Amino acid sequence: GGKGGKEGDGGGFSDCIAHLAAMNPSAIDLEIRSLDVSNGGAELVLFVTMLETELRTGRNFELIQAYLAAFLAVHGDILPALPALQEPLVRLRDAERQTWLKLKGKMQKVLCLVGTLSNLQ
Repeated sequence: GGKGGKEGDGGGFSDCIAHLAAMNPSAIDLEIRSLDVSNGGAELVLFVTMLETELRTGRNFELIQAYLAAFLAVHGDILPALPALQEPLVRLRDAERQTWLKLKGKMQKVLCLVGTLSNLQ
């Protein structure tokens, strides 16, 4: 479990991410399916907050995308019914947008460099 902190090291979620990363896909799926949807979706809020926090570190982009896809496949139908999740989901969307824009910028620089180098030959 995470502490929910927001420091640059991933808050208190680094251990959770490392634990999930060490698991096989079926074990990860089971963990996601086992998240308790009762209590206003408190465990779902923690999971979404963990994904957002890890995205903001700039690490594990592909891993977070895979966890998010699995999470949405399992729990996507109940998300609109859980008001406590609305703000965490907005923060996750914003973090994902910012991360994608940074990645897109880096890819554009690489493409320009490759284009320049190939014109030199």
